[in-house]
Amino acid sequence: MDLLAIYAAIHVYRCITKPLIMFSLIVWVVFCKSKLSDMLKKQMVLALVFSLLGDVFLLFDAYSNLYFLAGLFSFLCAHLSYIFIFWKKRGRKKKQYFLILMTLYGVGLYSFLFPYLGEMRYPVLVYTLVILMMGLTAYHRRNEAFISYKKVMIGVILFIISDSILAVRLFVVDFFMVDYLVMITYALAQFFIIFGILAQEDKDFGRYQGKITKEMK
Repeated sequence: MDLLAIYAAIHVYRCITKPLIMFSLIVWVVFCKSKLSDMLKKQMVLALVFSLLGDVFLLFDAYSNLYFLAGLFSFLCAHLSYIFIFWKKRGRKKKQYFLILMTLYGVGLYSFLFPYLGEMRYPVLVYTLVILMMGLTAYHRRNEAFISYKKVMIGVILFIISDSILAVRLFVVDFFMVDYLVMITYALAQFFIIFGILAQEDKDFGRYQGKITKEMK
């Protein structure tokens, strides 16, 4: 629905369809059967609420820079919420190849954006560091339930890609299909992260979800 609203270029429709993405995930977390604690579910909902606020604020960033800053801050809080969730589940130390890769990516992305940022240099630097930290804490999660670890990592990488594409559009150049790419990667990122966290305490969660899907069909 949101992609169709983008294609039709009807902003008032996007004010409905875009927030519905995060709202649907919030409903999933609240009503999904899993072995997660109530506290962890509340933390997940908090991350999604911050994301929802970020989505709403960015819908109006063309009207005022304050909306953009509010959206940036909201997503910063969402990333910090995920970092907290991942950090609580940290496991044994792993090889630091991913740290090196993330560092190179972060330095490369920020160096590319730097000439275009102006007064946004420091906020974007902080945001870049936070999303890289989210990637590192996801990488260092315990992975007893491999489906959980894999889904979260896919989601985090997609989130970083989505934020990177959005940054290029906002500060450098608007290019073909950019809004579609941002929303597809963003929606899938949030879905995989939530799916992975819901599965982390239940090794049979993946099979349970597959069974539910088949019954729905």
